[in-house]
Amino acid sequence: LNMVKKNTSPFNSQIKFFKDYFFVIDSENILRCVSIKTGEQLWNVQTESSIIRSKKRLSLVLNNGLVIFNNSLGDITAVNIANGELVWQISTQGVDIYSNVHSLEMSDLIIKNDTLYVANNRNDFYSLDPKSGILGIFVLFDKSSEYPEFLV
Repeated sequence: LNMVKKNTSPFNSQIKFFKDYFFVIDSENILRCVSIKTGEQLWNVQTESSIIRSKKRLSLVLNNGLVIFNNSLGDITAVNIANGELVWQISTQGVDIYSNVHSLEMSDLIIKNDTLYVANNRNDFYSLDPKSGILGIFVLFDKSSEYPEFLV
């Protein structure tokens, strides 16, 4: 065991490694960049949080110098991998998110062919440009309809 460090809030995400760092999100929606060698936090990014904690582990991906991650409110955020500087952020939920946050579950973030994909348990499916956060396709799967509704 090389190091033991304590955090005030439990980790609630996947862990991703890059060079001599690892990245993790805690249950207060704080992304942390930590040195593997020393265990010291190099930088952190606080996103909006809610009183109710997510049951599902949060997701993050590393892509072209960015750390892209989601939080328990359904926001997707991209920051510079070197310093944590905000590059873009998008909310996948409307203004009523606070009344429904306890039941929101997001899929893992997936990057394939230079596109970021994410879905949730509200029948929403998104494709985003990972460099800019620009929405490519939004699909709402309506259970009462035979065909999904596409917004491009």
